Amino acid sequence: MKVADLVTVAHIAAVVGVVSVLVAMGATAAALRGVREQLRLQVFLEFTRRYNELVLDLPEGARDPRVDPDTVSRIDPAALRRFARGYFNLCSEEHFLQRQKKIEPTIWSIWCSGIDNVLRLSWLRSLWGELRVEYEPYREFADFMDERVAQAGNAELSTRSG
Repeated sequence: MKVADLVTVAHIAAVVGVVSVLVAMGATAAALRGVREQLRLQVFLEFTRRYNELVLDLPEGARDPRVDPDTVSRIDPAALRRFARGYFNLCSEEHFLQRQKKIEPTIWSIWCSGIDNVLRLSWLRSLWGELRVEYEPYREFADFMDERVAQAGNAELSTRSG
């Protein structure tokens, strides 16, 4: 074999090597994207599971924002407080993940809609006022919830007056 042939073979081998590395890198990137998507789905499902557990423990009469305050006042206050603390903890974790950009904006939007919906419960807004001090070290979350609670209260007032 001539030197020129050997050089040609070496060039072909180098090209094949580079192409192989690029294919491997692409396959690795695709696999990592798949793992990342699985982790995001897992986080979403875990938070959904935890929320469902909280709601299942909540006494029936406390779940409906249209229930009159007298009915809610007959519900065990410890059960309401336990739900509120668990729910606010869950929300603070969701908020933290959102601030760290660990969840997709679409998931955060879904969670915010859920928070707004649950805050239609006037007793829960009331308990936020009592429990807020526990979240003072995480000021951004406390401010976020203050704003959501105020919006929910304003929406309830406009519904009653309208």
